[in-house]
Amino acid sequence: MSAASRMIDCELCVLGTGIAGLNALYAASHYLPKNTRVAVIDKNAAVGGMWQNTYSYVRLHQPHQFFTVGDMKWKLKKDPGYLATRTEIIDHLSDCYSRIKQHFDVIELFSSEFEKHQECSARVQVHVRSNGQSIQINTRQLIKATGLNVRPNDPLGFSSDKVVSSVPEDLDLEKNPDNPVYIIGGGKTAMDTAHAVVRHCPGRPVHMIVGKGTWFIDRQVVAPAGLDRYFKGLTLTGFISKIAERFTGNNGRECIDALNDLGAIGLQQDFQGFLLGILSQEENEAIKKGLSSVITDYLVDVVDTPQGPELVLKNNQSRPVEEGAIFINCTGYLVRDMPDHEPYLSAGKRVLSIQSTSSTLILSTYDSYFLTHMFFRNQLEDSGLYALNFYAVDKKCKHLVSYVACAQMIYNLMIYVEKLPLSVLLACQLNMDLWFPKYRQLFTLCRLLLKKKMLKQHCKRGLDNFESIYQVHCQPLPGRTLSPGSFMLEGGVGS
Repeated sequence: MSAASRMIDCELCVLGTGIAGLNALYAASHYLPKNTRVAVIDKNAAVGGMWQNTYSYVRLHQPHQFFTVGDMKWKLKKDPGYLATRTEIIDHLSDCYSRIKQHFDVIELFSSEFEKHQECSARVQVHVRSNGQSIQINTRQLIKATGLNVRPNDPLGFSSDKVVSSVPEDLDLEKNPDNPVYIIGGGKTAMDTAHAVVRHCPGRPVHMIVGKGTWFIDRQVVAPAGLDRYFKGLTLTGFISKIAERFTGNNGRECIDALNDLGAIGLQQDFQGFLLGILSQEENEAIKKGLSSVITDYLVDVVDTPQGPELVLKNNQSRPVEEGAIFINCTGYLVRDMPDHEPYLSAGKRVLSIQSTSSTLILSTYDSYFLTHMFFRNQLEDSGLYALNFYAVDKKCKHLVSYVACAQMIYNLMIYVEKLPLSVLLACQLNMDLWFPKYRQLFTLCRLLLKKKMLKQHCKRGLDNFESIYQVHCQPLPGRTLSPGSFMLEGGVGS
């Protein structure tokens, strides 16, 4: 070994210390003895994952106590419905990590770049670049917990140099406060940005270019305030199950109708998208009132003409735009690239991969918690879990992604309930159903259990029908034959 290299031996290596990586580490602590040597790798300088790099005005979508690691409580003394800020989230995740570390002998490799891994008969070799050194980690098990791999966007490139192109992370609300703002995108980042701008500069011209537009779950439905939690609203599991019950494989319009029946909210009634985001009526109305226009089209370019800069939209229409206008790229944080498919369980059964090419739950927090427990209990190989390649599904049929995810979530949650001990299920405080009193949680659970057989069959039919229509081909785990009720959606890239 050269002077510039080092070897590390450990029992477990975890890649990523965001919410997914920390839940994996937390779950592992229930199976590995105290003082087990563990290596953690992260490209960031500290714990927190995406929260280390996201925009300053971001807040949680849900009450803060349900964004956590396992059953670890927040030390933050705020109202239960409080939506935590970026720095508060980082502080909580750092505190969770400090508490988990007490169980392990941890080797930390922050500001490090994962290069590759190779699975041998009894160990996994993990290669990392850290501070100019090439490091080889020899570990018995590897958990690659990159989750949704959220990273900041780059500013959009335009033909015109008479406008300003920016991203939420670089937005300075104090700079050029009179310049018109164009927000590109209609998802939660776009709504956060619109809300921040209209609140900070009332009367400022603010436009949103939203594509087909996005619906949101009304926070007052899944987390009603005060006494309303006792008799109003619907648990998040209940909300998702109702969408799953409606989904048949190719009925996006009916699913939008179901959303409307459940009280989903949006800037306009003709919107067509749904990304499982949560928003309040108050936020939605504040944004509506502060916007100058909502453009239901896609931005192609901004070009210079003799009359001044113009928007070029996908439908071939153009629209004049003011010189000095600020364009903020709020598009596609979750699904941008098409990475190589990687199964959630490797052929040698020593590598667990928690990411979006073989996701069992689109919510990576749940995915990490449950998959890691199943991994250490040797229950993954024959579990029957549906694993979706959400990158492929998004490229093939973006308008159905969330409905496919709802069907998959209900199906797989049933399997986790069947396979895992009650103690594991109860220790998962990520569950927003816990916002409601016990009797309402129990009602949701009983409804699911009473309809379990029917729901599983319905979700399977919907997923099978979806796969058949869109030719998103099945692929089993390496070295296995595909069993009924277990498939990997892996399809070609469609427009």
